[in-house]
Amino acid sequence: MPEPRSWLPVSNASVAAPPARARPNRLTSGRGTGRRWEGQGSPLVLATKGGLVVDDPRTFAGHRDGRPEHIRKAFHDSLRRLRTDHVDLYQLHRVDPAVPIEETWGTMAEFVAEGKARAPGLSEVSVEQIERAHAVHPVASVQTELSLWSREPLLDGVLDHCRERGITFIAYSPLGRGFLSGRIFGSSDLPQVDGRHRTPRFQPEALAANQAVVAPARELAERLGVTVRSARLSGRRGGGPDHPGPSCRRAHSRFGGVLRRVR
Repeated sequence: MPEPRSWLPVSNASVAAPPARARPNRLTSGRGTGRRWEGQGSPLVLATKGGLVVDDPRTFAGHRDGRPEHIRKAFHDSLRRLRTDHVDLYQLHRVDPAVPIEETWGTMAEFVAEGKARAPGLSEVSVEQIERAHAVHPVASVQTELSLWSREPLLDGVLDHCRERGITFIAYSPLGRGFLSGRIFGSSDLPQVDGRHRTPRFQPEALAANQAVVAPARELAERLGVTVRSARLSGRRGGGPDHPGPSCRRAHSRFGGVLRRVR
């Protein structure tokens, strides 16, 4: 297996294959991703995820499925939609509490052995889960939300553990799922079909109370003549080999280079 690199994933386009009754949606739109990057050549690095099934594309309600048979099907569905015979990084979107992580991770390790994935990664896991997976096959990356109001990786030991193990830590949602951009003041500022409507921090009372988190950044941005988003991201640049730059959700940002190497 090649030595694990640091990755900057900018594609969550292929989460998992939805039930047959579900209509196509942007979470399973790997076909579009494949068209964008197909034929671009070897400098491109491609990452995708599996293990989270979207039940209702309108509300983004879903469930976790870490069964080996589902992971294998989801993985090959991703390859088909992405029009490729391999990906560079395949991540477990969320650990299924009903399935031992060793079983799920063992299946993902098979993809590496088969040459269909260069490296496997985890997302939103504890130190104990990382260790259990690592005992089966080396963990190449751990992706976890990290922002001003999501600092768990700094407090629960995950970031330090990744550094000690030489595991790439990938931070996502550095703008707090858009809230820290300074553009969201109420639920009406969100698209009608948006998974954030189901998130506690985006409920009306929480949004109102959390405006105090954005106010200092808005004042600083005004003094500097930049956007709040730029002010927030400026502190995240150059995070080092174990803490590459943040991933993002918007397609026009994701597919500017599909994925880029950070070392």
